[in-house]
Amino acid sequence: MKAAYIDPVSGISGDMFVACFLDAGLDIETLRAGLGTVPLKGYEISCKKVRKKSLAATSFVVETTEKSHEHRNLPGILSLIDRSGLSPRVKEAASDTFRALARAEGEVHGVPPEEVGFHEVGAVDSIVDIVSAAIAIDSMGVGELLVGPLPCGRGTVRTAHGPLPVPAPATTKLLAGFDVVFTDVKGELVTPTGAALVGALGTPARMPLPAMSVSAVGYGAGTSDLEDLPNVARVFLGRLGDEAGSMRTLDVIETTVDDASPQIFGYLFERLLRDGAYDVFTTPVVMKKSRPGVNLTVLAPPDRTDSLVRAIFEETPTLGVRVGRSRRYELRREHRKVTTPQGTISVKVSFDDRGAARGVPEYESCASVAASKNLPFRQVWNEALRAWEKSQE
Repeated sequence: MKAAYIDPVSGISGDMFVACFLDAGLDIETLRAGLGTVPLKGYEISCKKVRKKSLAATSFVVETTEKSHEHRNLPGILSLIDRSGLSPRVKEAASDTFRALARAEGEVHGVPPEEVGFHEVGAVDSIVDIVSAAIAIDSMGVGELLVGPLPCGRGTVRTAHGPLPVPAPATTKLLAGFDVVFTDVKGELVTPTGAALVGALGTPARMPLPAMSVSAVGYGAGTSDLEDLPNVARVFLGRLGDEAGSMRTLDVIETTVDDASPQIFGYLFERLLRDGAYDVFTTPVVMKKSRPGVNLTVLAPPDRTDSLVRAIFEETPTLGVRVGRSRRYELRREHRKVTTPQGTISVKVSFDDRGAARGVPEYESCASVAASKNLPFRQVWNEALRAWEKSQE
């Protein structure tokens, strides 16, 4: 499986992230082609070789014609991405990054994610950085993104919200579950955009690193010059030893309940999934004194754990919740459409490490068509599966 290991030598930002991949061999024309499908104007991109201390690196430059930072909200940015001609995987990665950023900003400022008014990250250059990063990962065939310990500076940074401590509050939310190292460097080493990219798309690289057959190394330059070290991040591209599929770090949240009405779980499931859980399920158990109960299990990104635990305490009578850190290996996935006698159906397609594809019709898509046509669900599902299999012949 092809993987990328981000070594944030002196931090990470959106432009440094993209520059690493350009230095490792990504063609900037690939970025221009992908960005050209996004309904966004007022910018030009370029890259150039620079020196940071004694190191040669690549700088990714976004020049904008915006006279001021436009304040965009999450639905507006997601609409830009959705209306583009980008691949489903790129759309998903870019959208996930902005959703993570909106959740972090919302928690910091006490507003729902949809109401967050992006300032710096709503500007054209930051949208270009995030979309370019998603294109880079997809174009380079990266199935797993590992992230090394992140150095953090000190002091304050000026933002649209006024002066904020470094690392910025939203940045600290986004880096939950990642290893950080506090340094004496004055200034912002990890930006909110950089934190959003590694937080949404990456996995903490626990030491020692798994064996990797390195095929390329790229150095991405930051804009400022630091006194004691080169302002660069670098990426190692290659294949991991015996591991297959993509790996994601997640928290496993559990509690056992024996004195709650079954009716509460339907609402709780919806709330937990809406609040960022990957999956929620219950398992029947027999508790002490032979009382029947259920074990509630929630799989979640580490940055959502506190909020999800709070929801469990609010919605159930439990007195304790267990949280453990785990790793999940995932196949690469994307959504495709197939045409059936009943209409267009969405199919979830997964790929193994050899590139073999497996398609499964999406429940919601089949259910919608079955209801509108007054047909049995199984008939619609079977026709969608046959259409997918025929498309692969």
